Amino acid sequence: MKKLVIILAWFGLFLTVLSLPLAFSSSYAKTSTGELGSGVGYAITGTATIIALVLVLIGGIIAIPKHLWLGTITVSLLYIASFYGYYIEPNLEWWEILVALLPGILLLGEGLLLKVIEQKRQA
Repeated sequence: MKKLVIILAWFGLFLTVLSLPLAFSSSYAKTSTGELGSGVGYAITGTATIIALVLVLIGGIIAIPKHLWLGTITVSLLYIASFYGYYIEPNLEWWEILVALLPGILLLGEGLLLKVIEQKRQA
């Protein structure tokens, strides 16, 4: 059971990594043409990251894999970076950008929480 939970946690991060090129593509389209287009890359990446949030939370708390925190922090920073098209949009309010980045920010917090749990467990 423990190995299955670990595999599911890493699968969640892998799912987000697979969808990141779509968000980078949407950001590239936004910066190069000024038009967002369909913006489906952002939606798919956000959905995959929400799924990853749940899987990593379950896997991280039940099994506490050794380096899951590092993978989680890395993927969350890539998620936040993939939305660079939002940063240059002059018509967006700060809260709209925050809503778009919320899954990545939560994933970052989850990675930091997993690191703290791992350190307390080792002490």
